[in-house]
Amino acid sequence: MEKLILLVFFLAANIFAQQLKVSADKTTVSMNERFQIYFEFNAEDLSGVKSFKPPKFGGLNVISGPNQSSSMQIINGRGSATINFSFIVFAPQIGKYTVGPASINYQGTEYTSYSLTINAEKGNAQSSNQSSNSNSSDISREEIAKNVFIITSSNKSSVYKGEQVTVTYKLYTRLDISSPQITKLPTYKDFWAEEIETGNNIQLNIEMFKGERYRTAVLKKVALFPTATGSLSVTPFELNIPVIITKKRNSRDIFDDFFNDPFFQRRETVEYLARSNKLNINVKPLPLNNIPKSFKGAVGNYQLITTLNKEKVEANESVNYKINITGIGNIKLLEMPEVKFPATFDKYDPKINETINNREQISGSKSADYLIIPRAHGVMKIGGFEFSFFNPATKSYVVINVPEKTIEVKGGSTSNQLASENLSKEDVRLLSQDIRYIKLENSSLVKRENLQSISKWFIPGLIIPVIVFLGLLLFVKQNEKLESNAKLFKYLKAEKIAKKRLREAEKARISNDHFVFYNEIEKALQGYLEDKLEIAKSEFTKEFISENLSEKGIGIENINNVLEILSTCEFMKYSPSNDKLIYAEFYQRTVKVIVGLENIIGVKRK
Repeated sequence: MEKLILLVFFLAANIFAQQLKVSADKTTVSMNERFQIYFEFNAEDLSGVKSFKPPKFGGLNVISGPNQSSSMQIINGRGSATINFSFIVFAPQIGKYTVGPASINYQGTEYTSYSLTINAEKGNAQSSNQSSNSNSSDISREEIAKNVFIITSSNKSSVYKGEQVTVTYKLYTRLDISSPQITKLPTYKDFWAEEIETGNNIQLNIEMFKGERYRTAVLKKVALFPTATGSLSVTPFELNIPVIITKKRNSRDIFDDFFNDPFFQRRETVEYLARSNKLNINVKPLPLNNIPKSFKGAVGNYQLITTLNKEKVEANESVNYKINITGIGNIKLLEMPEVKFPATFDKYDPKINETINNREQISGSKSADYLIIPRAHGVMKIGGFEFSFFNPATKSYVVINVPEKTIEVKGGSTSNQLASENLSKEDVRLLSQDIRYIKLENSSLVKRENLQSISKWFIPGLIIPVIVFLGLLLFVKQNEKLESNAKLFKYLKAEKIAKKRLREAEKARISNDHFVFYNEIEKALQGYLEDKLEIAKSEFTKEFISENLSEKGIGIENINNVLEILSTCEFMKYSPSNDKLIYAEFYQRTVKVIVGLENIIGVKRK
């Protein structure tokens, strides 16, 4: 009987211990006040934890999470472990919010938490750095701020308009931290921004700063090209950092030395919002003296060459004339020089190609490839031109004089046969008025009696090709009309292109390619927004997107979802992670956001 009672007691204790508990800093908060929601699970062995499914937050906006931490205790020779999942959230409006149940799979069994009710009232939101658990650790937030911080720096404090300045965001820490989450990215008003490659994973280095030893990591590097003059500013970079604090025992008994061994100490995660310093850059106007007439705003150091693939050609034979500019500077904003071709040349719009090297200093090449067709014989000249730029290193304008090119065009073929590729538009029109060609060789004739068997296919044979031709002609005309309106073309194709990108992200998820997954999702959402909102890449900032979506009638919750997905991609593609569950949920969330936007923006445009 006693054994039975002990067994029942033991099982009840285990059942009670293995619960997924939910709690919050507070259940009554102010509107827009940041607070944390915690899910705690106790077990003897955390290796049995297979997956955690977050709850539905019932309208609360999630800033970051799930942030995971764990701890272990040994009492009377028996070990117990705790795993915690926390979320930083805020209530965007006054009212009652219900956080649904979360669940965790432990050794094949599903454990579910209770729901949690949060009341949001009117009042001043407390600082996001303040949290109800701020006193639960043995280190103050002032001490954390001294040991964990972000510094924004630039390689130059004063530049010319259009000159590159490199801005670096570096994290410094002397404490243990978990996976940070971006809460706010900097904005670059009056700058053209180009991301600088820093590798797929964030690398930790040891660095001395003000006589102290820190672990450092470059979070982000960006090349900025000012498009205005004066004192321009870069807004701060904000990062929510889970700081891992070791709690010490307060008791003073004979076992202090034993239990203060790191193996027995309890570790606690404290959410800390790190904000970088604001950065000001002085931008000087370009000198007004000796500005070349050909100057179109190019700043940097460039070389230019022109090539002609043929110097002697037959009339009506195609020729390629190419302009290639290489060098250091903002390649994407370079305006290609204008070229004058002889009036007897047919000239087609050039094919523009760009190659960008996103390293410490932005460099690359830009080319314009012209297809030209001489129609008359003689010695023809392609006009020379000037290309000029401002070189910040020498503080002077540089002019490159490009000489003219000569092409010797011989007369057309004297053969009685007309090659279709050598016919000009005038030749084709004249041919249609000319005498019908007389065939000299024997033709195959059809006997009269065979015409009856042919006649039943004669009319359909004439009509069907005409119908097919008209259908193709209508399709081509419609496409030409659509493509002539570049904005409308991009607008209508935005959803299709986004779905294609998302398919690439899905492939990366299946193959567990972390960087490609987040990179493709970022490109899908960003490209969709650029095309749907009809904005240029240079105008793509979080503030600008938020304003445009609001003007389109998109609700604040959907806007926050868009911004959070972009911020998460920006950081997570450089942070190692192998959680396939998070991949799947993040993918589905992105699809849901794009579909939601399409249902609102797409319908309104139509």
